[in-house]
Amino acid sequence: SAGGNHPLWILGHLVYAESNLLDMFILGQANRFAELQEKFDAGTTPTANAGDYPSMDELLGKFETIRAATLAHLATLSEADLDQPTHAPEELKQFFGTVGACYSAMAVHIAFHAGQVADVRRAVGKPPLMG
Repeated sequence: SAGGNHPLWILGHLVYAESNLLDMFILGQANRFAELQEKFDAGTTPTANAGDYPSMDELLGKFETIRAATLAHLATLSEADLDQPTHAPEELKQFFGTVGACYSAMAVHIAFHAGQVADVRRAVGKPPLMG
């Protein structure tokens, strides 16, 4: 789609990125979806071929897993906890240096890529889902 990101790439990227933010930066653990790094990390080059990616069902299952973990962790936090420092690498601390910044990034990141999916839908002639 004229250089746009394939919807499967977007979904896989959101899964991998949210695990980076929750598991690695907030919790200081490994990304639970390390197998997705090669195809979905920031800086990877998306292709237009759906066969290059796991299935929609597989990626949706992984998204549901990481989102459930994200929401469960968020439910344990106080407002003051949002100001706690993270395990983000030094070069990324300006963006992801606090727990609250990581949660904010999750919301903005998904909204940014949802706009790309809307563009892909239009490019292939599908009507808007709303409005």
